[in-house]
Amino acid sequence: MTRIYTQSKASIIAIDPTELGKESIGHMGFFSSKNSNLWNHATDFLNKYL
Repeated sequence: MTRIYTQSKASIIAIDPTELGKESIGHMGFFSSKNSNLWNHATDFLNKYL
């Protein structure tokens, strides 16, 4: 996406699943209710920049 929106500011937030006691999370796994504790990362980011 950064190649398309070249004028936008990009941020990458890396989450290490092992630090959360998980083997993996994955893109779709992030949105699973079993990982709902991660959703605050997304809402905090969106509230800060929107």
